[in-house]
Amino acid sequence: MKYRKKPVTVDVILIEAKYKNYKEIVAFVGDELIYPLGMGETFTFEIRTAEGLMKTRPGYWIIKAPDPKGGFRFWSVDPEYFAENYEAIDK
Repeated sequence: MKYRKKPVTVDVILIEAKYKNYKEIVAFVGDELIYPLGMGETFTFEIRTAEGLMKTRPGYWIIKAPDPKGGFRFWSVDPEYFAENYEAIDK
């Protein structure tokens, strides 16, 4: 037997260089955001995911999808994986 994964529509936000969109990231992720883990060029932060804490940084995308148990699930993906696996349906 073969199965195809059902397509899922997700919301995304790109983490801009030097976190120029920091306020938008905070609004997008909400309480699942763990605040900064460093400063300057190595500035990163973590988000709570179903699998535990995940570090993320500029250039990465944060994905937000409905959780079947209620609420939302978040995860971070690198730009290459994002480009290969996601396509825009609106802007």
